[in-house]
Amino acid sequence: MHTDLMNIIEGIGPMAKNVGELAKAQNAAFNEKTIAETELLDAVIARTRPGLRAVSSRIQSSYRTWWPDNTSPVEEQGYLEERGLRVNGDGAELDHPRANCGEYAGEDLYLLPDGAWLEVSYSGHWSCWQGAISEWTTETRSLTTRDVAAKYPVVYIVRALEKALRKQVDGRRAKATERALQRAETLRAVTALLGGRP
Repeated sequence: MHTDLMNIIEGIGPMAKNVGELAKAQNAAFNEKTIAETELLDAVIARTRPGLRAVSSRIQSSYRTWWPDNTSPVEEQGYLEERGLRVNGDGAELDHPRANCGEYAGEDLYLLPDGAWLEVSYSGHWSCWQGAISEWTTETRSLTTRDVAAKYPVVYIVRALEKALRKQVDGRRAKATERALQRAETLRAVTALLGGRP
């Protein structure tokens, strides 16, 4: 028994040294991975920057619903000054959707038109009971591209960018442009009939 214990103790030193070296190598590998993903994101942003403003939208900053007269609810929403494209997250989420009340939580990542990153965190409470107030607010934090690469799955971000750009290319923007031009033509024709400029 004493011999076995001595053998274990003698083996601990070399094993600990080995584990330390493995951990050091692993940390170096993770750091290299983060650097490579940061470089990739920077390259992708450089390529997508001309279209970022077109795929950006308002970023909601708050939500509140309440019952001023106990018969019908009123909703109120707030928005940040910045616009952006959500590339990760699903907005404010319910903690227990099948319950009658609970908390809002969640975290989204937005890419802004200038290539900056904005992380939006949600917190608040919700209730299904008539007369109860449900509301959430946000806190925002600017991130570097390296922060993003270290925290979020880069492949999902690249796919979200591609999907948003493809939606524009596949007809939504072209159809809206065509409708606007047709509307302008119709309005000019009406103006001409009313004696305005032909």
